Amino acid sequence: MTYGSRDWQKWVLEEEEALPLLKHAYDVGINTLDIADLYSNGCSEEIIGKALQNYDIPHENVIILTKCQYGISRFGELQLSVFAITVNDGQMMPAWKFQLLQNLAKKNEWHKFIRMQNYYNLLYREEKLQEGKTNKAIITAVEEVAKARGVSMAVVAIA
Repeated sequence: MTYGSRDWQKWVLEEEEALPLLKHAYDVGINTLDIADLYSNGCSEEIIGKALQNYDIPHENVIILTKCQYGISRFGELQLSVFAITVNDGQMMPAWKFQLLQNLAKKNEWHKFIRMQNYYNLLYREEKLQEGKTNKAIITAVEEVAKARGVSMAVVAIA
């Protein structure tokens, strides 16, 4: 996300700055990279591919996480470690939908789905929006019990 094209964001490192940084990161033991087309309009994916190729970093020594919205052509001959399906409906995927994917994977003898990555950043925390009503009801119930017993809400929460 921090490297690619300044056409996306002014703070982004261009390719010539990013390549040595990626090499150094690998040399000190960082081998997992989470990227997406969204990050720098796909340029970050291209730079990852170039770094692996230019510095002869063995693909089997690197774990690359990406979203399968645009395919893997930007990586060259690279096989991805984890391939994620992007959910574009603006909401968290309900557990029952995730289970349908697990059933589909089992039926077709695919590798099971192992994660779901929601939007979670400083400005937007998707799961917090979904939890709001449930949390409010729980907090209200804990508060009522605490008042009735003459104890703090923390005491009720850990009881």
